[in-house]
Amino acid sequence: MNHTLLTTDKAEIIGFELPENAKDISINRSQDDFDLKYLQFDCEKYKGLSNYDSFYLPAGNWQLLGWSDEITEKQAAMVVDDVLLHGQQSDFNDFSVTLYKNYAYGSYLDSAIQSLKSLISYEGITKRLYLIYKLK
Repeated sequence: MNHTLLTTDKAEIIGFELPENAKDISINRSQDDFDLKYLQFDCEKYKGLSNYDSFYLPAGNWQLLGWSDEITEKQAAMVVDDVLLHGQQSDFNDFSVTLYKNYAYGSYLDSAIQSLKSLISYEGITKRLYLIYKLK
């Protein structure tokens, strides 16, 4: 199973190239070693027959994030790097805005989703990925 490790200051992210028909995606513990976890999914390889596949994960508290093209702004903001800027438009109007890192160009974006997309594309990945993460 092809996978890519993506790293930010907030989190480690693993992107998996799963079959489009993958379903019932979960993170499970090994029955023999409770510290050993694996990503498991079901895909129908033959009409009506299920086929489970799995990938053992590095140590840590891994959690499901979702398909890369379905991540919400809130989900993306949990794992990408950001900066909070404060300013003043006038004597009476202070403001603050959160910007998210553009991993491809070293600048900032106003969307966490766009930031996550820049992280994925910076690694040269063009395929749809299923993402899991663990916070640092």
